Amino acid sequence: MRRVSLTSLRAFERVAATASQKMAAEELGVTQTAVSHAIRTLEGQLGTDLFSRRNGGSTLTQAGRDLAFELTPSFARIDAAVASVFERSTTLTLSVTPAFAACWLAPRLAQTAAEGHMVPVQILATTETVSLSAKGADLAVRYAARSEGELLATEMFRAVTGRSVTCCSMGLPDLPLIETRWARGRGFAPNWQDWFALQGKAMPDAVQVLQLPDENLALQAALSGAGVALASDVLAAPLLQQGLLRIVQSDVAITGLSYWLLQDQARSRSRDIVKLCNWIRDGFCGEF
Repeated sequence: MRRVSLTSLRAFERVAATASQKMAAEELGVTQTAVSHAIRTLEGQLGTDLFSRRNGGSTLTQAGRDLAFELTPSFARIDAAVASVFERSTTLTLSVTPAFAACWLAPRLAQTAAEGHMVPVQILATTETVSLSAKGADLAVRYAARSEGELLATEMFRAVTGRSVTCCSMGLPDLPLIETRWARGRGFAPNWQDWFALQGKAMPDAVQVLQLPDENLALQAALSGAGVALASDVLAAPLLQQGLLRIVQSDVAITGLSYWLLQDQARSRSRDIVKLCNWIRDGFCGEF
């Protein structure tokens, strides 16, 4: 079987499709001279003219039209196959808040890896609300009262403490009450006064309240038995599911903000993005 240069075939296919050696050269990233030489080489290998060159112009011969008819869909299939492999090997970037990354995302990534499945994702942990394209992220989980995108869950704030902590007759252990006050002062964070007010009570004057700048720190303090944290059930979910934390007075809960899933719409049908979105949704479907 006679063989011809694949590079020459590609050059010919682009010239036939664009009707311009200059445009074909730009698409292929080579010089126009290189394209012209490739076509001459191909014609020599085939032993026939692919273009009829007259009066400074050129048109496809019948042999050229027949060859282009077969090559165009063939190269399209090759391009699609290469793109598919490249897409599967690409690590996606997910933008989340630092607390969500530490409390919700990291435990689930570790669990998935332990089950023998790796999630190809790079975490961009930030408290800034920026566009996906500005940060080069493919997906984002936003924390807000309202946001564009898909609603994943609305959190509830409950009192949680370490499994070994014993509660007194008043329902709360005799320990400091821990709440979060974000360092940058953004958004909504319920406090212990809200928790007592929800029950029609005033917070006792003698109670000691410890304010921490991050939800992860508050959960770790509760986990160590240092106090009772007013915590989001979304962020506390992994520790609650493992039995490391428990809820104090489960009937008392403050409605918090919501979590929203945003996608880069230009890549929303990407196989990896679809898989990662489903993985995130599955995580929110678990029992808190």
